[in-house]
Amino acid sequence: INPYKEGTLAYDILSNYGEKSAISELTDFSAEVTGIYKADDDLGTSYYFRGAPTNNYVKLGKLDTDIYLLGSNDVGTSLEYCRAYVDAMMDEFETCVPDALAGDPMYWRIVRINGDGTIRLSYDGLRVSTAGNQFNQESLYEFYNHYLKVNYEDYIADGIFCDDKTLGKQGVFASVERVYNLAPTLKCSNKADRFTTTEALGNGQLSAPIGTLTTDEALMISVTSNDLGYFSFNHCESTDNDMFNYCLLGQSSTNPVKVLTYAEPQYGDIIPVINLKADVKFTGDGSYETPYEIVIE
Repeated sequence: INPYKEGTLAYDILSNYGEKSAISELTDFSAEVTGIYKADDDLGTSYYFRGAPTNNYVKLGKLDTDIYLLGSNDVGTSLEYCRAYVDAMMDEFETCVPDALAGDPMYWRIVRINGDGTIRLSYDGLRVSTAGNQFNQESLYEFYNHYLKVNYEDYIADGIFCDDKTLGKQGVFASVERVYNLAPTLKCSNKADRFTTTEALGNGQLSAPIGTLTTDEALMISVTSNDLGYFSFNHCESTDNDMFNYCLLGQSSTNPVKVLTYAEPQYGDIIPVINLKADVKFTGDGSYETPYEIVIE
């Protein structure tokens, strides 16, 4: 039995995997598997993609500037910045390669169906730069206001972005222990640690409904704990508070996030994450060729 209303995006996603009872909970987070699995979150049962799915693409938004890849680094940037970098490096082998043009669609990947039927998306394009290696929520607000607020705000839901400040048994953050013990969770036990735009779901401290993956989520979609240990725990900090479980800055090139297929995030970059409302209308089937696309009314 599909638990979601027919015609919703959550219903369509889950219908690709048969009966709800056939979807299992993953217990071995070292396993290299592809599919959809279930786990409890703060709002009910969540169904999340893991591995290398081919049916979790979403088209949402349009670029308003040309994007160039900076030679061997695969860093998306403007042509002006790219040329300036190449000139400064004086490297004849560095080139500026066009990757996307203004007006091209923006693509996202579905991370999971949240417990309330909303859909968590992670951006599958140019990452948001931060100040050094510091987590910067303002950069995410700028991204949201620039690309999403005007045309898509009515279709984006408030959602929980967990900044778990709970200490574990070893005196470090519990999120650190969970990842190294391969025991991630989608639950955020303290309401004060649930960053939201309204107090209905959490602390109401966000100015816009945008955040990032938690380290728990990253491990669940198949990122190794070694990658998380280096990129998230060491570089995921804020001058205001300890955001150890509230961002995913990057991946090693040897083990990129399989659910997210764009060039690997670079040091000091973050991947924007939003949640679509449960009742959005859509077209497409989630494939790369025919991604889900939100119907704007």
